[in-house]
Amino acid sequence: MSLDATKAFDKLWRAGLFYKLYDRINISLWRAIVSYYKQSKIIVKIQNERSDEYRTNEGVKQGGVLSPHLFNFFINELINECLNMDIGCKIGEYNVSVIGYCDDIMLMATSKNDMNKLLDVFPKFALKWKMEFNPSKSNYTCFGNKMKPEQV
Repeated sequence: MSLDATKAFDKLWRAGLFYKLYDRINISLWRAIVSYYKQSKIIVKIQNERSDEYRTNEGVKQGGVLSPHLFNFFINELINECLNMDIGCKIGEYNVSVIGYCDDIMLMATSKNDMNKLLDVFPKFALKWKMEFNPSKSNYTCFGNKMKPEQV
């Protein structure tokens, strides 16, 4: 199953990110990141029209070198919670039931029950950390003949 985090970079809850980072990185680096985001401004471009500059208090910068790392850090707890369930697909001894990079998250399970258990983690995380997952952009694929798509 491929899950889509709705406007992941644009809507990331910055206060939550800063909270998660606080005890995990050097305080000087933490202050620099917070200051960078508090002082920076954005411009919105639609077709050939540009908005005035304005400040925003959510999201990480589109195209920013640090942005994918910050987003990955933000969702790392979600990834680890899924992996710690020790269900889903494995390659040898490695659990590969959830693979994620930024807003691209892939879940893999060998049964409907395991997939549902993995999926149950997402709404709880989303509620706690102010994220949304877009069901209309999420999709699934079944391999083999054990499960029919309508059974998922």
